[in-house]
Amino acid sequence: QLDMYKLGGLWRHMPLTAAVCLVAVFGISGVPLFNGFISKSMLHHGIVESYQYGASSFRYAEWIFNVISAGTVCSFIKLYYYVFLGKQKTEYNAKDDHFQSLHAAMLGIALLIVIIGLNPRVVLDYLITPALHQTGYDAQFINKYIVQLSFFTFHEILTMVWIIIGGFLLFVFGTKFHWFHLNFPGWFRLEFIIFYPLNLIMRLWCNIMKDQCKINPKVLSKTALIDNEKVGFLERFTVTASVFNKRYENIIIKSDATIYTLFITVLLIYMLFFT
Repeated sequence: QLDMYKLGGLWRHMPLTAAVCLVAVFGISGVPLFNGFISKSMLHHGIVESYQYGASSFRYAEWIFNVISAGTVCSFIKLYYYVFLGKQKTEYNAKDDHFQSLHAAMLGIALLIVIIGLNPRVVLDYLITPALHQTGYDAQFINKYIVQLSFFTFHEILTMVWIIIGGFLLFVFGTKFHWFHLNFPGWFRLEFIIFYPLNLIMRLWCNIMKDQCKINPKVLSKTALIDNEKVGFLERFTVTASVFNKRYENIIIKSDATIYTLFITVLLIYMLFFT
């Protein structure tokens, strides 16, 4: 069953998977003492430093960051609720009867989520900081912004608490008023904004070129919007890229070869006469 709205109550059949998934939900939502809180705190510090010592427009980036973080919390509360909690809506035979290698992998990842959340210095001091010292960053910069970085401050924890509350309220109101089932109008979708104009241009080009057009109309029809709702964004992108590649492959190859040849020639001339 791939529709989470038709699931529910899965924790009774798969308690170990439900427990590990809950740890993952806490991690990606940024709950304090889990790894997501550490990564979100680092991003938040970077945004704050940017608008304090750089462009003031980054203050809007902080607002956007908080809203998106609340949206992340909402989406994973929704996932966990409809899959593992609530009433069971579908009969299934999934069980955690026997410990398997898959469970070991999930437990290992959950353990890392907790270890990083409780003691982020393990990763920072032994992996990230030594790697940064091998780059061109100044030692004082690394010491100030990485080594001396504080995570479990009152402000950071309070900010994350408000984000979690916001995500929870989004889930409650979204469920009550059916916001999760709203669909954007067709003209607002990426398929309409990107692939419809491309489809129109390629078909127009084929009409002009007629017999010289190498594009297969059947392949091109997959990028059309009318009566073609089952074709997803990824397939549309793949088909479009394939059509352009086949149509302009020789031109692209020749252009690349010309650019590389010119670059190497200029480089050799510089080495011969100016070094």
